[in-house]
Amino acid sequence: MPERKLFAAWGGRPFPKALRHSDKSINARSKRRYHSVLSRKLAEEAPTVEQEMADPAAADEFYRSCGDFLRERARDQSKFNVLYAENVSYGFRRNLYGLKYPGLVLNAFVAAASSWLIYRESGTNLSQYGIVLVVSAIHAFYFVAAVTSKSILDADDVYGRQLVLSCEELE
Repeated sequence: MPERKLFAAWGGRPFPKALRHSDKSINARSKRRYHSVLSRKLAEEAPTVEQEMADPAAADEFYRSCGDFLRERARDQSKFNVLYAENVSYGFRRNLYGLKYPGLVLNAFVAAASSWLIYRESGTNLSQYGIVLVVSAIHAFYFVAAVTSKSILDADDVYGRQLVLSCEELE
């Protein structure tokens, strides 16, 4: 499923969540400081709790603008190595999710081919084909159980939080 479809299913890009007043992944004192830094840098006032509650879309627009600003200022991989690592993790999970169904089809093909070889060569050492079947089953189970849209959302949440924490370097 393409990223834009995931965002549509989630009701938008998950990033703004970390800057919202209602989100508790960053303590309120630090969040106020980050809002202040970003307001100064963007020459625009951050939404108050009341404004965010009254117009969440407008608040998220400000937060997305903050994300754009932070991503542009945090491109130095050596200085923002944790942020870079979280971005790589997010990208890996997103790409793996995109390959979920082709991976499951390939698993089925390998299992079918191994089963056919086991049937065809029943007099030879079959343990090697049995191992392939077990590995295919484990791989398929991993794809079904762990490669989910929730794993992408979790990685995006961690990346978003780390992006907000990069404000510490901007002050």
